Amino acid sequence: MRLLFVSNGHGEMSIADRIARELLEIVAEATIEHVALVGAGSFEHVVEVGPRRAMPSGGLIAMGNVRNIARDVGSGLLALTAAQYRFVRSARGKYDAVVAIGDVYALLMSLAAAAPVVFVGTAKSVSVAPYGRLEERVLRRARAVFVRDEATAARLLERGLDVEPAANVIVDLFEASGDERALDGFEPAIALLPGSRENAYEDALFLLHVVGELAPGSATLGAALSVAPGLDR
Repeated sequence: MRLLFVSNGHGEMSIADRIARELLEIVAEATIEHVALVGAGSFEHVVEVGPRRAMPSGGLIAMGNVRNIARDVGSGLLALTAAQYRFVRSARGKYDAVVAIGDVYALLMSLAAAAPVVFVGTAKSVSVAPYGRLEERVLRRARAVFVRDEATAARLLERGLDVEPAANVIVDLFEASGDERALDGFEPAIALLPGSRENAYEDALFLLHVVGELAPGSATLGAALSVAPGLDR
């Protein structure tokens, strides 16, 4: 079995690797390759293929972020997107299935491979930003659709889409690491989540500075810093 994962986000890359791990436990001989439309990374259970490059925005160009779009276009975003589309399209007949992880853009790119596509939606929710009419039309072209919460699944079912039970896949990334008791005894206990993009290092320093400013006011305050997969501890 040959599978291609297509993701468009830093967290989505980690989700791809996590799903791949589960698949390999079911089909040990599967070959799983991964196209990162946003960013670049190295993971344990997928083989990175296709053109990829880190953009200045880190992939944050949604919701009309004109400044970030302009910066990315100036850094070659359009040429990169065209190259990625050509790569996926050239893979026609190579893969048994494609798994798109992220938003409808990842799904559109995946459809170019002309193979059955499974969509794992991570970005959209009726609680944040519901899928629009055009996005629903694209979702109908997927062989299976997973979304991140029950309310979103119910909305799409009402719209006549065939949707699987809700699956907030990012929760599966929270696994036992030996640090489960790191916050024991602290009150309040604060989880610091600097993200997974390149600016996570700078953001982590900022968050630690905030904790340092708060600490003198509470003898029992404590914090734990989450380091995302792909970052250098």
